[in-house]
Amino acid sequence: MSFFVQPPESNLNTFSVVLKCPITGNLGAASASKFLAVGAVVWAAHENLGIALSQAFVNPLAKRRILDAVSLGKSPQEALDFASSLDPYPQLRQLAFLGFDGRMAAHTGANTDTVAGHQLISHGIVIGNMLANERVLPEMALAAYAGFEEGLPLAEVLLKVLMAAEAAGGDKRGKESSTLVVIRKGLSHPLIDLRVDHNVAPIPELCRLYGVYNDHYRGAIENFPNEWCPGGKRGLNLLTSNNDKDK
Repeated sequence: MSFFVQPPESNLNTFSVVLKCPITGNLGAASASKFLAVGAVVWAAHENLGIALSQAFVNPLAKRRILDAVSLGKSPQEALDFASSLDPYPQLRQLAFLGFDGRMAAHTGANTDTVAGHQLISHGIVIGNMLANERVLPEMALAAYAGFEEGLPLAEVLLKVLMAAEAAGGDKRGKESSTLVVIRKGLSHPLIDLRVDHNVAPIPELCRLYGVYNDHYRGAIENFPNEWCPGGKRGLNLLTSNNDKDK
């Protein structure tokens, strides 16, 4: 069997959503794309700043440049402008940033593929390119509003938005991969970081993985060592239990 295949074009035709939970203050992002392993390239996060996205003809440098600019005191729009100023082809990019402080900005280049754009909504951003039709982004925005009104957890709101995008037509070429991430301010590792790298139905598969995480792994991940509990809650519980046995 040959492992060589014709490489695809480098454009990351994708629809994404990045949101801030109005209750917990956590940030999250979710994406789906007709591109292998979208979660490996579309987003970057900083535990004290927020989440940056790069898609369309993706520029991996842009995400770090956005985060670096915000860390130096630039506004989100100034940070996107800075990243674009260093890019020879900003007209081909889509960029976005959402901070823990709720500030946000997005950019859709004039030469991104076919139906493309973004919307800034009350709790975040919906953004996409090479979409099947003009209904996709408004349906994503409505799903975000509805999810928060229903009181869903942030991760489930993000998944609801992806499902709404798919129902409205999504990426006109179909889908191959998906990603879901949720971060908490000050926490160095994501609360959730799930990825479907290659699948004929990546959004349903992402929903299935979230169910597995929720049922079996949420507690373990939340008990990892972190900045507030360096030994982790599990380690603390085991130590306490052993000390009680010694008494």
